[in-house]
Order: sequence, then structure tokens, then C-alpha cells
Amino acid sequence: MYTGYWADAWLTPNRAVERDERRRVSSHLILVSLYFAAAAGAAIIVAFVILNAATTTTCLRPPIRREWRSLGKDEKEEYISAAKCLYNVSSQVVSEGSVQDDFAWIHIRYSGAAHEDASFLPWHRMFVHIYEQKLRDHCGLVGQLPYWDWSRDWQNLTTSSIWDDTDGFGSPGTGESSGISGPFSDVHVRYRDNGTISPHRLARSFLNYDSGEIGSMSGELIKPEIMGRLARAGDYDTFRYLIEGTLHNVVHLEVVGDLDELTAPNGMFRKLHVRRCNADGVITDPIFWLHHVQLDRLWWQWQQEDQTRVWEYYGEHEKQTSRRASLQDELSFGDLISRNILVEQVMDTQSSMLCYRY
Repeated sequence: MYTGYWADAWLTPNRAVERDERRRVSSHLILVSLYFAAAAGAAIIVAFVILNAATTTTCLRPPIRREWRSLGKDEKEEYISAAKCLYNVSSQVVSEGSVQDDFAWIHIRYSGAAHEDASFLPWHRMFVHIYEQKLRDHCGLVGQLPYWDWSRDWQNLTTSSIWDDTDGFGSPGTGESSGISGPFSDVHVRYRDNGTISPHRLARSFLNYDSGEIGSMSGELIKPEIMGRLARAGDYDTFRYLIEGTLHNVVHLEVVGDLDELTAPNGMFRKLHVRRCNADGVITDPIFWLHHVQLDRLWWQWQQEDQTRVWEYYGEHEKQTSRRASLQDELSFGDLISRNILVEQVMDTQSSMLCYRY
């Protein structure tokens, strides 16, 4: 039997008309079927997109926090301008002082909740995030918070360009209570250690924790071997203990003045590993923020090594030592923000609330 063209040649005129009609109807049905199939497919796609949007984060393109020395001249100037501005914005927590002083006061008030237990890393992650938001809201910051990777300077911390008067945060004075030069030389702060009200000019100097020599710093506790030990930490509790007790404390210990007191967003720690981190202090030295963004970056890097680490959180609970810490624990920041934050809300930097990466 013939098929195709040759079959058509044997058709009578009437049958040819019937054939053409059948083809026309068949083609119409095919087009209609394709139309409805496409419409159904589009509906499925739309439904999928809507469902997916409802179940995924809104942080689609997280901005990247970068090392201070990788910023351009304009970016550095913008950040320093915003950081200085916050010293001149009236306090929103107490009756006097500045918003920068507010951070110092909260750091003192919640020192017990923020140090020497599991909450150290998430508490400070959120604390730094709040600071970034204040810079944006009050001082027009457009860029991201930078960090100081002091591990690059471990062989001679005192010569780091971070202390440059024009390209950094100013060089220190010669004594613990000495002022600094550079862009923050005219800054005055309200608090000293433990919340004592004592308005003074921002102070900074160097003190070698090992030798006691003024004007120098030791990088032994942030050298590559220590950084490698941190990266190899097998669990959150070990990682938190090492990063807080060693890397965090040593920088506060050696940059004295308003960074080594508990006003360390004025200053902080006198003894490394010897006594409890006396963190009721203030935090008014701008280096505090670059130091803590660096610590947050190291935690972020450790989390990225294994995605299960993003939610890994346990250790001692700051208020109830008889129970272990939980992702449902609350982090308190007083009147800096209007609500408490759950630990689980700050474990992932690419959440809709935080939305950043390194």
C-alpha cells in the first residue's frame, strides 16, 4: 500500500477534499492542544516561582565585605567620614553622649551575655550589623564594613598601614592615655572602663603582651600556625574558645587605651587567658569594628568549610550554666534595637536580615 505523496495521487476529488478537511481540523486541534499545554506549563512555572520565592531568602546578591587595604581611596574616605560622623550623632540610649557612646554603654551592660560563652560570636555578629545600620541611617554609609586582617601583619603589627595618618585610622601616642593622630585625633568619647563617665580624647598606644614593652606588639598569637589551628577546629565550641580566648583577646590586649578597656568600642583586656574577659567595657576606638569584622569573617570561613556548620551552635549558656546553649536563645542589645534577636537569626550571613558575605 502506498503512503505519503503517492497515496494522495490515488484519491478521488471528493476524497481529496475530505482529506484536506481532516488535515485542517487535525492541525487546528494540535494548535489548540499546544496552546493549553503552554498555558498549563506557564501556570506551573508561575506557581513554582511564587512558591520558590516564598521559601527562599530575599538575599539574592549579598554585598561583599573587604579588607581595608583592598578599598579604593574614595571608599576609605567614605567609611572614615561615616565612622567619625557617628561620634557626633546624639545618643538614642542615654541622655548625653553620642550614638557611638551608646554602643560603648551597651557593650558594658551586656558584657556577661557577650563574652566567654557560646553567644560570643552570634552576639557580636549582630552587634556589628547594628553598627553598620546606624552608619547607614545617620551618616549615609553606602559601602560595606571593612575588616583588618591582622594575620597579614603578624611579623610587625606596629608597621601596618592600618595606623597610617592619611590612609588608615591614625598612629598611636606614646602612653596609654595618649591621644592619637590622623582622622580621629579630634574625637572625644564619654566612657571609660566599667561605664565610668569620664569624657576624654580618644586614646591609643601599643603594649607588647609578652615583654611589656610600650610601643611594640607581638604577633606570636596570630601567626600562621595559630591561624591554621583555628581553621582545623573540629567543632563550634573549640572554634569559639580559640578565636575568643586567643585571637580576639590579644588584639584588645596589645592595642591599649580605648581598645583594651571594656569600653572597647573604647578598650579591653589586661590578662590573656588569666582572668575572665572583663568585657563590661566601652568600645569607642574605631579599630574595634574592623577587628570584630575580621573575627566574624574567620567564623564565616569556618562555616563555609561544611554547610552543616552554618547551624552548628552549642556550648555554655551565659545565664544558665546548667544547660547548653541553643539556637533559640535570645540575644539582647538593650535600646539599640527594638527587639531581641534569636541566635538562629544570625547564624547565616546570607539571611534576609543580614545579607552579606566575605
